[in-house]
Amino acid sequence: MVPLEIEAEKKAVEAAVKEWKLKKESGQNDENEEEEPDIYAVPPDMSDKDRLEEAMLAGKEGRHVAHMAIPTQKDIEQALLERKKRELLNMLAIDPDEEEDAGQSKAKKSKKK
Repeated sequence: MVPLEIEAEKKAVEAAVKEWKLKKESGQNDENEEEEPDIYAVPPDMSDKDRLEEAMLAGKEGRHVAHMAIPTQKDIEQALLERKKRELLNMLAIDPDEEEDAGQSKAKKSKKK
């Protein structure tokens, strides 16, 4: 993808330079304007390989490193499930601790029999 970007950038620069030169030659620019430096000038010693390498380095610099753990899809699903369960228990006015106690007491009763 980077080589395609470099090629598109070359074409865009060439088109902008041609347009600017035509504008400059036809005298359409203001007389108050000072001579503008050519911002599209590319050093002639840069080869395509150098441009590709420079673009690749620029891409690496643009990356961001997370300084905290990012939850996985499974973690998110689990959190949503727990929240939904808590909301349903609150809606039905059931205390989750009572539910666990009831489950444990039933298990104890079945063991005694």
